[in-house]
Amino acid sequence: MKTIYLNSSKLISIFVLLIILQTSSFSQDLNPSNWPNLKGYWKFQDTTNLTHATVGSDLILLGQQKWVLGASFGDTAIRIDTGSYYKCYHNIQANGGGDSVNRYSLMFDFRVPNIDTWHSFFQTDTTNQNDGDCFIRPNTTSNPGRIGVGYTGYSNDSILPGEWYRLVITVNLGNYYNYYLNGNLLHIGDTEDIFIDKRFALTPAILFFADDYQEDGTIEVASLAIFDTCLTPTQISQLGTIEPCIANPPFVNIGHDTMPYYNSQLILNAGNGFKNYLWSTGDTLPTISLDSNNVFGIADTIWVKITDMNNCQASDSIIVEFINNPGFGDLSKQQHFSIFPNPNSGVFKLNSAQSIAELSILNSRGQIIRKVYDLKAGISNIDISDLSKGLYYLKINSELQNAYRKLIILK
Repeated sequence: MKTIYLNSSKLISIFVLLIILQTSSFSQDLNPSNWPNLKGYWKFQDTTNLTHATVGSDLILLGQQKWVLGASFGDTAIRIDTGSYYKCYHNIQANGGGDSVNRYSLMFDFRVPNIDTWHSFFQTDTTNQNDGDCFIRPNTTSNPGRIGVGYTGYSNDSILPGEWYRLVITVNLGNYYNYYLNGNLLHIGDTEDIFIDKRFALTPAILFFADDYQEDGTIEVASLAIFDTCLTPTQISQLGTIEPCIANPPFVNIGHDTMPYYNSQLILNAGNGFKNYLWSTGDTLPTISLDSNNVFGIADTIWVKITDMNNCQASDSIIVEFINNPGFGDLSKQQHFSIFPNPNSGVFKLNSAQSIAELSILNSRGQIIRKVYDLKAGISNIDISDLSKGLYYLKINSELQNAYRKLIILK
């Protein structure tokens, strides 16, 4: 008998991971309280009981299954191979004007490792003595990767191996039979042979991933769901996709454009919990510290790109300009500018000995809140009476120099 030795820290890590997998909820998961017509839902997140139902009855496994990683970091899925399938008692009453279930919807969160063979999604014959009722075409046929079946026709678009998808099939026998992928219409099924109580009607049970001729290649499934109604396009759009970069895209925010003072330090924080960080400065930690020595030029764009645990990326950028501190006196000692009366209620007069290319009003945090361009030499009115009382700064870019003045609004 083989003996396997693991150190205690590794055992603890595995135990904690299993607890997380059994109790976690993910952005692509359905909230049953929001879906009153949800009659069966299986998330495969209980690693001790993979066929456990979140809603409805547990699945019955015929054959073998294997636990695998799911679409999102920390999520789980099952892999079910050729010849193995699930039997599901859905508990849906007969509807749609017949003796069977003629109105229903199915949802599959799936991925296939390849399309070298046929893949089956479900089978309405619970004895598994007939063909499956929805397939992915293999690359040994024309139009590989397309989804459908002969009775309804196949989609024009193909899926790719190795990618996660959310497939929804909404059925109203005698009226329509439509396929949706990632919340969008994939194929309008041909209804010529879609009759009430016939091939696609459900008896008390349904088989998932079954086919009588083993045209049911290996498939990985993160969740399954069955509804006792034909979902509307709006509802299917709300179901969206399982692809984590779309279902739960990362977000990073490092703040607004800012103008800190020379000899001060600016701390930028991209937040914790991401896998990788890359700043425009070359730093690779969540937080960076800036001063006038590592911001280049008068105004420099500082950006960060983050990568989350799903390898999804996001970025943010701000403009940083270090300025002299007006609290220590004006930059201009030549008295090319004067502003009066100061303080006042917000209507100032600027007397300039030269033309001004650009004039900016800054708040007390150094953020630009207003700009004026191309002022001629002489006296100009600066009306900022709509601003709240307090301390502001006037930044002047002229032909000869840049200068700053304090403005105080009293009300």
